[in-house]
Amino acid sequence: MTTPDIENPFFKPFTESEAIPFSRIDTSHFLPAIRRGIDLQLKEYDAIASSPEEPTVENTLMALEYSGADLTRVLEVFYPMTSAMLTDELMAIDEEVTPLLTTHSLALWQNEKIWQRIKSLYDRRESLRLDTPTLRLLTDYYEAFVSGGAMLEATDKARFKELAHKLSDLSRRYGENVVKEMRGMKLTGASRDELAGIPDNILASVEDMPDGSWTLAISQPVYMEVMRTASNRDLRHRLYLLYSRRNAAGPYSNLDIAAEIARLRMELALLLGYPTAAHKAVRRRMAGTPERVMALLTDLRDSYRTALGREMAEMEQWAGYQIQPWDYAYQARLLKANAYAFDEDAMKPYLELGNVVKGVMAMAGILYGVTMTEITGSVDTYHPEVRVWRVEHPDRGFLGLLYLDFFARPTKQPGAWMTEFRGQMRMPDGADLRPYVTLVTNFTPPADGPTDDEPVLLRPREAETLLHETGHALHALLSDCRYPGQAGTNVKRDFVELPSQLNEAFLTRKEFLDVAARHYLTGDPVPTGMVDAMRKSASFGAAYQCFRQLGFGLVDMAWHSIASAAEADMAAADPIAFERRAMESVKVFDEPDGCATSAAFTHIFSGGYAAGYYSYKWAEVLAADAFEAIGGKPGSNDDLDLEAARRFADFVLSRGDTDDPAGLYRLFRGRDADPAALLRRDFPEEE
Repeated sequence: MTTPDIENPFFKPFTESEAIPFSRIDTSHFLPAIRRGIDLQLKEYDAIASSPEEPTVENTLMALEYSGADLTRVLEVFYPMTSAMLTDELMAIDEEVTPLLTTHSLALWQNEKIWQRIKSLYDRRESLRLDTPTLRLLTDYYEAFVSGGAMLEATDKARFKELAHKLSDLSRRYGENVVKEMRGMKLTGASRDELAGIPDNILASVEDMPDGSWTLAISQPVYMEVMRTASNRDLRHRLYLLYSRRNAAGPYSNLDIAAEIARLRMELALLLGYPTAAHKAVRRRMAGTPERVMALLTDLRDSYRTALGREMAEMEQWAGYQIQPWDYAYQARLLKANAYAFDEDAMKPYLELGNVVKGVMAMAGILYGVTMTEITGSVDTYHPEVRVWRVEHPDRGFLGLLYLDFFARPTKQPGAWMTEFRGQMRMPDGADLRPYVTLVTNFTPPADGPTDDEPVLLRPREAETLLHETGHALHALLSDCRYPGQAGTNVKRDFVELPSQLNEAFLTRKEFLDVAARHYLTGDPVPTGMVDAMRKSASFGAAYQCFRQLGFGLVDMAWHSIASAAEADMAAADPIAFERRAMESVKVFDEPDGCATSAAFTHIFSGGYAAGYYSYKWAEVLAADAFEAIGGKPGSNDDLDLEAARRFADFVLSRGDTDDPAGLYRLFRGRDADPAALLRRDFPEEE
């Protein structure tokens, strides 16, 4: 065991004044602090297990819930760093940490004495007269022990441990492979003429070779921008193949890893008595069963199919040729400009990043009464580009800190996400620890890095992403929960996307645009005609985007619905063919050979969304219905119902997982969500 180093900042609680002391944290601090945290929590487990007293809520359930503060303190910094700053050094530490934490987790879930104490409380739950959050917490612990193998016989427990270790290692390797592959991804060409149409900020990154050729490093935002703007169809085709075949072959291939993860998850589920991994995962979510998930995906497929046919026919008539996947983003942009008089790029001068941030924060104030004030210089950050805001509420005071990390870099995972450096919790002594929330995106920085002199201009879709992730952040910041395991975004997977998808729906609202959409040179508001055109064009592509999401959901469910070794063998023999069969009913294009969604599908193979990608569509129904309560008829600018917004804050954002999510939604809305709200949102002209 590493000798404790008194200089290690993780060895004592951080003070409120310093927040996370990044300037005092070195990569070398993580492993000793994690080892020490594991040691300390094991001693807490021993104290619970060896207690001679009858199990009570205080000496067992609360003791467990509040154990491991030292370990949590370091992991809440370590894991966000592996997403936003994944250096080779951090990868090496993660490789060593993963088996340690898996062993530590099993040390709890297969601790017979603690299991018997939790089971005793659970068996007596009715006589204990627990309040709803405490009963829910007890039930969650009971279910976690069962899912952790507590009820298995000794031989099966040993196999469970083996499976758990293999799965954690494979998931880590899968995610790291995605980052490694992206680091070295480059598109090359023979002539700069091929780059016609691509905006200057991307062209500034093109490297000219001595022989007259060129090369361009590819990140997720660069890929998306080139696919939208490059007029050279052959270049788009080559880039599509390069990006869509990532991690499907070569040293960082993930296809075998994905198939093995699915196989091991199946075996683990069978060991616990479930028919499939999907049954195990969905059981404790709003959907409840894989059958309900598949019913949702099938119903949406059938509801949107006619609209998809119209969209594709309109696009092909416009383009004059058969659309391929590498054509879609480019032709959709041109078609919207022609048919709806809406040009996304013409909107960019009105969506300067600083103003968009102000608009996002203004909406949070209008809807929920929060204020956000930027802090400069006095709060440490993990990267020079990260900025920090103090978040407050007139009635509740300090809500937490919000760290914003906007720009793509080689060490950052692709995509956008929200996580926490510290979650909200109410301590046993009554102290309310407020969260430190981080919001991360992959916007394209200016060629010379972000400066005050060179503005960062966003497309509407990027502004929508910022709204989306801020919805998650508000879920964490407005949390008012007793137990850390129920606070903030620690809710059911198919409920967690509700606040984020509701927040992105305010993109075209006047209240947002009045602040966010100001010309970066003149300060003039975005022209009314441009906003009207954006609203009218919003329905175009809705069916395509729906089918795209359904494809991801069906692939996810297919991998996690494998029920036998024979099915697992078949999937492993040809993973690409397996996923193509899963997506057949929602296929829009014939994919070229070698392109594989499953090779870089980090959400389900390394990101916690296993058998849960459907949750985006499930939550979209809730969000569309919730928006009607707050924002009125889709596409309109009816006055906001701020009383409904406050109810959403009271019954959804602040309540975490303290009660059944369907019940919380009914408290907000007065009824269950109307499934037709999604169609009304996507096709308001058909109302």
